[in-house]
Amino acid sequence: MIITALRNVQKIRAGLNAHIDLSEVDTITAPYRGEDRLDILIDTGGSIDLSSLNEIASAGSGRVLIAANQGTVSLGSVYASGYLDLVLTDQETHVDVMQNLLYGASSTINGTGFAMLAIGGNYTFAHTDETKIKLENARVHMSGSLTPSSTAAPAPLAGMVQGLMPAGKSTFSTTERTYYEMLATDEFASIADDFLELAGSIRSHQLASAGVTQPAPMASSDLLPDDPNNPGVELQYFEVGCLDGGLEGALTNNFAIGQMIVGQANQVTVCYLTDLVDNGNRGTAGKECLYLAGVGDADGLRILGGSTLVVNGINVYAKMGGELVHINSLFTGGEIAIPWDQGYISIDPVFGACGDVNHPYAASDISLDCQVNLDDYAGICAQWLGADCYSPDWCDGADLNHDGVVDGLDLTLMSDSWLQ
Repeated sequence: MIITALRNVQKIRAGLNAHIDLSEVDTITAPYRGEDRLDILIDTGGSIDLSSLNEIASAGSGRVLIAANQGTVSLGSVYASGYLDLVLTDQETHVDVMQNLLYGASSTINGTGFAMLAIGGNYTFAHTDETKIKLENARVHMSGSLTPSSTAAPAPLAGMVQGLMPAGKSTFSTTERTYYEMLATDEFASIADDFLELAGSIRSHQLASAGVTQPAPMASSDLLPDDPNNPGVELQYFEVGCLDGGLEGALTNNFAIGQMIVGQANQVTVCYLTDLVDNGNRGTAGKECLYLAGVGDADGLRILGGSTLVVNGINVYAKMGGELVHINSLFTGGEIAIPWDQGYISIDPVFGACGDVNHPYAASDISLDCQVNLDDYAGICAQWLGADCYSPDWCDGADLNHDGVVDGLDLTLMSDSWLQ
């Protein structure tokens, strides 16, 4: 089913505890004219189920407004390629995105009043204008699995990479492009899911090997797939975009988040920070960061149910007890993980120089940065199912076992040295 708004302002409203079931809607097309708008309004205890929605497209320059105030709206795996304005107000407001939230540069988010944006999959945005993503007074919950009233199908994201292009930017880098193409390719989805689950399990075993005492849910062998209270370890990716100003950095108009929550009481989640899109704030350091500004008396970072935030070499600053703390500076003795709240924060091990005869690159280190991480995973994605791999290139290093093809056997080899 497709909703198309044609002219003027058309409204769909659920208020006064009313519920509207739009769970069969998979696409919303904004109006053609710039002066026209489709409003989807949720307030005073109302709720709207759009849990199969996977794209908000544009027929022209008209916009779609989804505004929630003391209400709940469920979205599917949202690719905002058109003109979407998402407004969340008040701490009783919940916007639940069942799978991925992929935000094009023409769309906006404005969260105030400690409103909640929950994301079950990955989050990325293509903006360079900080005024279009305003979440410093809101909560972002990287929750892992959410339970919609209907199961949202994966978004048909053909052309997604170009659709997410920031204004004024002509090309994505190879890593950016292959990452998004990997997320969008249906053929890759099954084996990618298996790999990400395995990577999460490997992270759990690394923490255990480091001597970190794990709560029971972190023992992945104890998680039964058919146990609704323990859905299993899930891996999520969260794109950062803040300009790194250290402890004096800006907490407003800087892509900051009010409070990040990782995992649920019954859902172990590994949230992996990434900087694959240049949001215009890499500066001289060459990498963007994440500020968690806190809202009122609430701290900037919560980790629940034995979950883990992997900072991945990205600077994270969180307001804790009213003071801004540089999370990375808390790693002092070579630890790869430290306890935090009900879970852990992990930082990739610090590697010394490599690439010489005494310190060779790991076989799976395709990017030659002395660690096996998401950049190497993107390298395999770029060559996926390539069948003409020969010495000495071996498909840009992605054919790890040198059998002439880039396939699941290479992913298995990479998993053996993941994050090492």
